[in-house]
Amino acid sequence: NVPTVGVRADEKSLRREAVVTTLAPAKNPNGVKYTIKETLTKKSVRRDPNSRVKSTRTNETIYPVLIDQDITENIVANGDDGHEITYSSSWYNGYNRWYFGNSYTDNYHGGIRFQSVAVPAGATITLAELILDVRSFYSGTPRVNAKIYSDKVANAAAWSNSSRPSQITKSTASTAFNPTTTGDKTVTITDQVQEIVDASFVSGNDMRFAVLNQNSGSNMNRTELYDYSQGTTNVAQLQITYTTGGGGGGIEVLRRRIEND
Repeated sequence: NVPTVGVRADEKSLRREAVVTTLAPAKNPNGVKYTIKETLTKKSVRRDPNSRVKSTRTNETIYPVLIDQDITENIVANGDDGHEITYSSSWYNGYNRWYFGNSYTDNYHGGIRFQSVAVPAGATITLAELILDVRSFYSGTPRVNAKIYSDKVANAAAWSNSSRPSQITKSTASTAFNPTTTGDKTVTITDQVQEIVDASFVSGNDMRFAVLNQNSGSNMNRTELYDYSQGTTNVAQLQITYTTGGGGGGIEVLRRRIEND
C-alpha cells in the first residue's frame, strides 16, 4: 500500500497523470523499486501496471506528487491583436475587430500575442488551447481556408509593420481554423506551444500566434473576430496545461511515503 500524507483541501481537483516511485512487492528478495504511472481522480488512485519500469532509487522516499498546472493568458494591450494586409505589407490594429481571409488577390493574416506567459523552461505541454470569439463573416458565407501557427522563438516580438504574421518563424505544427458559425471557438494548439517551449522559452516571456490564410480567391471572404480595442470581454484567450521535469506540474497536491506493496 502507498498511504497518503497531508492531503490538501482541494484534493478533488486532482486529474491527469502523475509519476511516482514505489518499492517492489515484499516477495522480491532484492527489494527492487519501480517507477509506475498513476491516474488520480478525486480520492481514488489507479495504477497502470503496463507503465512499470525499474527505478534507480535505493532508499525509501518521501516523494511530492505534482499535478498538471493550468494557466490562462489574455490579450492585455491594443497592439497584441490585429491583422496584416499583404498588398501594403502593413500591420493594422485598433479597429474593434481583426480578421483573416482574402480580398480578391490580397491576403489578410491575423495575429495574436500573449505577454508574460507563466510556463517554466523545459515544461511539457499536455494541452494548449486558443479561445477565439468569431464576430462575423464579411461575405456572409464562411469560405476561408486558414491555419494557426506559433512563432517558434524564445520571446515573441510585438507586432508591427516590420514584424507581421506572415514573417513569423513558423512552427512545424499547425491547426486548421475555418469556423462556420459565430461565437467562441476552441482551437487546440498543443504542439505549437511545445515548439515555443523547446525554443528556449522561459517563464515571463511572450508568445504569439499567426492565423494565416492559405489561398486567395476572386471574391472578398474574411472571418472577423473581436479585438482588444472594443473591450476585454471577447478577446482571444490562451489556456495551457503543463507538467515540469521530474513528473509533475506547478502545484504540489500531496506527499506520498513510498513503502513496500
